Amino acid sequence: TLLWYNLLSLILDQEKQPTIFATKQAAIQKHSYGNLRFYIDLHGHVNKLGTFLYGNAIKGIPQINNILFAKLMALNSLNFDSQDCNFTEGNMVVKDQLD
Repeated sequence: TLLWYNLLSLILDQEKQPTIFATKQAAIQKHSYGNLRFYIDLHGHVNKLGTFLYGNAIKGIPQINNILFAKLMALNSLNFDSQDCNFTEGNMVVKDQLD
């Protein structure tokens, strides 16, 4: 999937980004064993009330599963807002202002 590609395409420095580096290594290992089912990237911002997901724009059933997962999270967590989730292709290529 595109999400897996995005994770693999990150060029990381173990010294400067140890947490993200370790996460990438763990994901690669789980994937090599066939055990990686999905990767969740939760977000929160000062100007929003709760947490939300940024996800990839995928066609078909996998995209429906992404959206349903966000809805289930919202049903089970007072701090999660499915309305602020973004699963659009445009959001996949946006660079953070600090990058």
